[in-house]
Amino acid sequence: MGQLSSRQELINHELSNPAARDWMCVSLALRDATKALAASMHTWISRMHRRIKRVVPHSDPCTQNCSQRKQDVSFWCPTCLAWQQQILSLCEPHYKSRVVWSRFRSQDWPDNPYEAARVFIPRAHRFYYKSNEFHEDIRYALCFLENCSMMEVPQDLIQKSWVLRNSFKRRGRMRAKRRDMQQALTVLIDLLKLPQIAEHEAVGPVLQKLTSLKGSSEESSCTIL
Repeated sequence: MGQLSSRQELINHELSNPAARDWMCVSLALRDATKALAASMHTWISRMHRRIKRVVPHSDPCTQNCSQRKQDVSFWCPTCLAWQQQILSLCEPHYKSRVVWSRFRSQDWPDNPYEAARVFIPRAHRFYYKSNEFHEDIRYALCFLENCSMMEVPQDLIQKSWVLRNSFKRRGRMRAKRRDMQQALTVLIDLLKLPQIAEHEAVGPVLQKLTSLKGSSEESSCTIL
């Protein structure tokens, strides 16, 4: 009991510092924005998969997992080759040459939207509907937005989001300047209010929450969400 009390006292002491409160606000805002963005990405991943399925002619399923067994795509089976070409057509120009096809399971592409989406997300080794990493680290959503042409998100906004994510993860002390907190909230709000993202039902409440937080923090010290 005494240990719990000491811990609570430590938390209270930390949050009495305005810079610590501002850091906590950014942390919680980033957490909520990441979850809302992930919900939107689930919808877009499903749309991407359906779009490719409509284009790729029906053929026999692959039994060899061509992408991991045949380095030369010209030797892939018709199904894997057709899916590879469609996925590649959705890659942003800057990303096409960076795709390492042997990292993916091409035989799973027709049935697994997340295996197809994994092509756009480097180092997404465990990627599926309920994967914790996808809902906890905004990196996954940012990679998909940056490398898949379906979303048409301004690259400068994606870069600002990367700066926010990377600077926040590298920060050793739990402190944030008021100016940095305001900039972080602005970036997250601008990202979530894009029409193609804001259309998802999970985004509206978070967007309203962050907008309210930004307005209140401009007038006084940040209030923990």
